[in-house]
Amino acid sequence: MALKCDICEDSGWYPILDNYGFKRYSIRCPECGGDHNKEEPEIIAHENYWAETQRRKYIEAMAEKRQREMQP
Repeated sequence: MALKCDICEDSGWYPILDNYGFKRYSIRCPECGGDHNKEEPEIIAHENYWAETQRRKYIEAMAEKRQREMQP
């Protein structure tokens, strides 16, 4: 079976990596828009929740890092 999207390999998600190559969170695939999971809305809702949680954790970690860097 051929892949519809070579970017996300039909998962519908594109990983956002940090400077060390670790996955911080995922966004909808910029190439296909994540249209491959349209028939499974409960999976989409779960993945959206997970992605938002990871994004929030990343933002909080970066804020803590900046705050530590500013302290003497």
